[in-house]
Amino acid sequence: MIVLTENVHPDALAVLAEVDVVRVLTNPTVLDADIQLGDVRCVLTRSRGQISESLMKQMPNLKVVGRFGVGLDNIDTDAAARRGIPVVFAPGSTTRAVSEMGLLLMLALARKLRALDSSVRAGHWTEREVYEGTELAGKTLGIVGLGDIGRAIGNLGDVLGMNVVAYSRSSRREGWPSLSLEQVLATADVVHICLANTPETKHLIGAAELGVMRPSSLLINIARGAIVDHVALREAIVNNRIGGYGADVWETEPPIFPDELLNHPNVLVTPHVSGLTDRTFKEICLRPAVAAAAILSGGVPDTNCVLPD
Repeated sequence: MIVLTENVHPDALAVLAEVDVVRVLTNPTVLDADIQLGDVRCVLTRSRGQISESLMKQMPNLKVVGRFGVGLDNIDTDAAARRGIPVVFAPGSTTRAVSEMGLLLMLALARKLRALDSSVRAGHWTEREVYEGTELAGKTLGIVGLGDIGRAIGNLGDVLGMNVVAYSRSSRREGWPSLSLEQVLATADVVHICLANTPETKHLIGAAELGVMRPSSLLINIARGAIVDHVALREAIVNNRIGGYGADVWETEPPIFPDELLNHPNVLVTPHVSGLTDRTFKEICLRPAVAAAAILSGGVPDTNCVLPD
């Protein structure tokens, strides 16, 4: 049996159905009561389901786990490695889609799109008489994290005529000054968070870091919500210590209501959908499905879709 915590692209379902019975959970966070744990050979999740060590221990015939996506923070990969269970995923699949969403959030905040749209819908066309947006050409774009997505965002900044600076503990990009995290936060007009979610990056952006930013600066998070301390973020936004926050992710997903951040005019949030485009959704589902099917049928999976040992 193959267990999916959430539904996926039909093409991926078809691939998996060729090698075993597929069950999609009613609730992404809880196994259906009638699932026979000894029959489960594969568990695949998207964003809400957690594949923990305790879950793996309940399934003696488990052969493969994985995620229809890029990040693996909702899978205990160390536990999988200890048990000799391959982890499949879709690295690099979302780079273009996520970077486009980062660009969208940056432009929308800079031009105050949320407020403008609300004004026109309310019949206040005269908003244009007092409006002033921010033009990004000539501004400084700070990239925090120089993986594929961070580099893609920086390249878009170059196209817009922005001055790109970057912080990374392990990477450099010729042509972009390499600065400390504090220097990036202090000098950038727009800061893009493009880091993986790890114990080291949790709440990397807290009160002290937000305090370094200028009152006009914008913060964009297309990585993971927990990288930003949302308690500190509320204080910074409500007290106008930064100019705005745009995010496709949240510290707790879905958000816990009420939350004053969600109603603030300088905050723009989308529900973790940056990778769900017509092209990308199919790819992030199909690549892990094909790899998992290969493993289950005794074949050789695409090594690019299997986490290295």
